Amino acid sequence: MKKMVSKLVGLILLISVSGCAFSVPEKNYLTQNNLDEFNALYPHTVISRIAYDPAFPNPVGPDHQLYKSVSFGNVEEVPEVIRNINIAIASSVQFEIALRNTLRDSNLLSEDNENTKYFLDVNYIKNDFFALTTTIHYLFRKKGDALPLLDRDFASTVVIKNNWGGMMWQHARIATRLAHMLNIASITWCLEQYDGAKFPDNCNLTYVSLD
Repeated sequence: MKKMVSKLVGLILLISVSGCAFSVPEKNYLTQNNLDEFNALYPHTVISRIAYDPAFPNPVGPDHQLYKSVSFGNVEEVPEVIRNINIAIASSVQFEIALRNTLRDSNLLSEDNENTKYFLDVNYIKNDFFALTTTIHYLFRKKGDALPLLDRDFASTVVIKNNWGGMMWQHARIATRLAHMLNIASITWCLEQYDGAKFPDNCNLTYVSLD
């Protein structure tokens, strides 16, 4: 009898955990550049004391080459549900909203077709489950030009910290969310650094612990 009760409790716990881990989160935590809302989720972990290196994306001004002039071209190969193994991170719609909102927050997104001078093509390559690396290919081109100004893979990796607390599936969800946030912030920061002629050689932002 005790064994049956133990198995039943274990099954209930498994279903409860699975329900949390396998369903897409209602709120999209991939958008934030400054990590404020993301950090609020984990106030007692090292994740709440990090910064982007070399810098956070910052809104550009009207004198910037790309100011409110970028629209999305092709967005391809984004899974309907982005997962770490079976742990749901975000939907494809949430991912695209995150990209769009991040560019808008940085004053890069064009307000309408008339003001569009550049296109950003996005090809979601893979989410490496075990290395916790998200790789996305970005192709940035001027409207009407065949040759791209930027044609590059962006790979963002997050290392799980032992003192994050919680269960392993929670660690994986936190790390994979942050990897996507870093990737989106990286292409945004890269566009912000464009001087009309070239981009930085390395645009992959990393995260550093402030503790």
